This record gives sequence, C-alpha cells and structure tokens, in this order.
Amino acid sequence: MSGGAVATTLGFAAILLFIVAIINWYEIQISREEERRAASAPGPVQHFQWPPIASCSTPVRPLTIDQAHRAMQVHLECAIDHCGCKRAAQSTLVGAGRMRLRVEYR
Repeated sequence: MSGGAVATTLGFAAILLFIVAIINWYEIQISREEERRAASAPGPVQHFQWPPIASCSTPVRPLTIDQAHRAMQVHLECAIDHCGCKRAAQSTLVGAGRMRLRVEYR
C-alpha cells in the first residue's frame, strides 16, 4: 500500500468516525429533551366540578360554557322537559351563541 492510499483510508475513517460521533450526540440530545419533557409534564389532575352535573336537578349556580358542553354530553338521553341540568346547559349554550334552537312551524 502506498502512502497516498493509507492517507485516503485514514481520511475516510476519520470522516466516518466524525459522522458516528455527530449521530450519537444528536441521539443524546433527543433523549435529554424527552427526559425534560417527561419531568415537566403535569401529574394526574383532579377535576372538581361545581355544580355537579351527574344529577338531573337544576344547578344552583349558572353553568360555564365548558360545564354546559359536558352536561349536554352526560344528559344526552334525558328529555329537556324533565332534566333541569340539560335545560340549564341548553340555556347557557344558546345564550353564548354555541347552540341554535330549531324552529318548527306547524
């Protein structure tokens, strides 16, 4: 092997080693970023809702828009005439412009 071939082989080996080092560094950075994200992620959140929307009774306080959306989902099967919670949720959503009532002409 001549001196030029040895130098070329060593040059390619150095370039290959450099590429492997960069890839390894990049994977370490990604791993550290994932660890940071996992450490900063919030733990389990406890949701306390007021008013309770599990019952069909009319809420004492006005519902927020988010509570009204959830109440409509929970009381999907309830009739609006018999469920005070669904009626309050509908009123909140109509008032906020999030829901329109259908008008039927007879």
